[in-house]
Amino acid sequence: MSDSTPTILPEPAESLPAAFRIEGELAVRAVLRDLLERSTLVTLYADAAGDSFCVSRLLHVDTDGVELDADVEVSQRTLLAGAAELVAVAFPGRVKTQFSLARPQLDTAGHDGRPVLRAGLPGHLYRIQRRDAFRVHPPAGDSAACVRRITHGVEERYELTDLSAGGVSIVVTDTQTVPQPGEMWAHGRLEAAGGEAIPCDLLVRHLEPGPRAGTQRVGLAFQALPSEVMRRIQLYVLDIERRLRQSA
Repeated sequence: MSDSTPTILPEPAESLPAAFRIEGELAVRAVLRDLLERSTLVTLYADAAGDSFCVSRLLHVDTDGVELDADVEVSQRTLLAGAAELVAVAFPGRVKTQFSLARPQLDTAGHDGRPVLRAGLPGHLYRIQRRDAFRVHPPAGDSAACVRRITHGVEERYELTDLSAGGVSIVVTDTQTVPQPGEMWAHGRLEAAGGEAIPCDLLVRHLEPGPRAGTQRVGLAFQALPSEVMRRIQLYVLDIERRLRQSA
């Protein structure tokens, strides 16, 4: 995770860890629809310094692109119309979401008679979380687990207690093999009821007392995940977030 000082302004893409990047139409649409459903404020920046901006909301998200509210002051509307690219920043919960809108088009009577800004669906976006501050806890009904491959045909299954873009935490009982910091778990996987297994390599980072007597909590970090695997993990995180909000 990056240790950079958090900022409400857009951050240079080259400074952001790859774990924050979300690619693929399905995953990108899922994040944007989450912003839409929450009616999260989205700040649109026309310059890197953050001096030229306006505040908007998403009005529509589909495979063709996005629409944002452009019912703002005339000076801000002019800013939107003249920008070759806009960087959007939103804060749903404790996660900063950032994406770029290329060649946005202003339609002064596009959504129920209100001005809208239209742009193509971003090819990628960033969900920026630092120091593992944002984690989700899979519901008990998921029976979420992390499976470690010991040798060919021999595996050990651990309870998965939380998940972030950077890694997982598991619970190890006194009848299971206790991992040691620095161990690499190659060819492991994450499993949850009703979903496909997600393959991953993990590095053991730390151990601490567990939530129950005779247990230990172990933190593991994802290692060199292919982009498709990272997308699947991020989609699972989004699904957990959505279900937890609905049950709150």
